[in-house]
Amino acid sequence: MTWRQRKKFFYGVVFVNIILIGLILILLIFKPKATCFDKKQNQGEEGIDCGKPCISCDVFKLSPLKTMFNKYLIYEDGTMDLIGEVENSNVNYGVKEFNYKFVITGNNGEIREATGKSFILPSQGKYIVIANREAPEFLISSVYFKVDFPRENWQKLENEELPKEVKIDLLNYEFLPVIDSVEVGMDNSIKSIKAEIINSDNFEYSNIVLKFMILDSSENIIGTAISEIVNLEPLGRQTINITLPPFSGIPENAESDKSISAEENNKLFFDVIFEPEVNLFQY
Repeated sequence: MTWRQRKKFFYGVVFVNIILIGLILILLIFKPKATCFDKKQNQGEEGIDCGKPCISCDVFKLSPLKTMFNKYLIYEDGTMDLIGEVENSNVNYGVKEFNYKFVITGNNGEIREATGKSFILPSQGKYIVIANREAPEFLISSVYFKVDFPRENWQKLENEELPKEVKIDLLNYEFLPVIDSVEVGMDNSIKSIKAEIINSDNFEYSNIVLKFMILDSSENIIGTAISEIVNLEPLGRQTINITLPPFSGIPENAESDKSISAEENNKLFFDVIFEPEVNLFQY
């Protein structure tokens, strides 16, 4: 091969390589991106739209969180509580963080939103409470409650040393009237809860949120109370006192014993739903 032929061959190879590189770049640019929502088992997936490069098939098959209930309460001082209930029916998986939103709609189309973040453990149902918010000035026509999170936030509790459920129990409680005080603006319509709780587990809990839902004699939620505890040792007990919101209708000495009928004593009777909340994903 002469020098001129070698030169032509060299330039030909360079030209072909340039064309090939250009074609590869075009294919990479215009190639359809991998999708995990086409309802097909492709691109190396282990199942339909699950398995690498998509989310794991175990997570893909999980049941979504369900919102079961929502309610709003407006009190005499113009504040309000928003209450929602969410349920996770999956046995081994919880959500380490989800976003929640209450959308308040007025009769004339006014909208106000209240948002936050929370978590939920496997097989758990829990109340979401936004307490002591200023009530809107408009008349409320509806309140919508929803939760949202990326599927990557599903997490399996694999550590066998962690409890699968929080074992903090309510031993006893009583409603107490707040002493009259003109200076601080209190009256007998404001009450508090004195409650004793116990850690029934051999596991030490930290950063505990205690939620109390106050029920009337018809088992309707009429108020909420929230308390936080830094630490609760195994089998440890603590007594807490929580001020209740200023809802109307509580008698001077509300009773928690529902075995006595309200009609016989001409007074209302109250009970509580007790919900301890501990984020086991942080342990």
